[in-house]
Amino acid sequence: GVQGDWTSDRWDLTAQQLWGRDANSDGLGSVTGFSGGFLDLKYRPTRQSYLAVRYDAAANPYASRQLDFYGAVAPTEHSRVVVELVRFIDRPGAISVESAQLLFAVPFVKR
Repeated sequence: GVQGDWTSDRWDLTAQQLWGRDANSDGLGSVTGFSGGFLDLKYRPTRQSYLAVRYDAAANPYASRQLDFYGAVAPTEHSRVVVELVRFIDRPGAISVESAQLLFAVPFVKR
């Protein structure tokens, strides 16, 4: 695979492309080739928050593409609130997925 990153004070850009081969994709010895990757652009308006858009593509063996719009805010050092909208690009009639998550990092260790 190949990966590249660029970062500044407010922006992060990451791109990745992978290629591979699964020698036992279905547990019966079937060989499947796969490829996939993503492009992720993140903007940080503050040190505790970010807004982002991510393009994902995969083929294993069928092609799938989606856009992921998400944002997060960290109200404390050990917590994060994430809101996300996933839209499938190449699936007519597919339902978009919205989610909100409250995440906690443990253990709570002082730095």
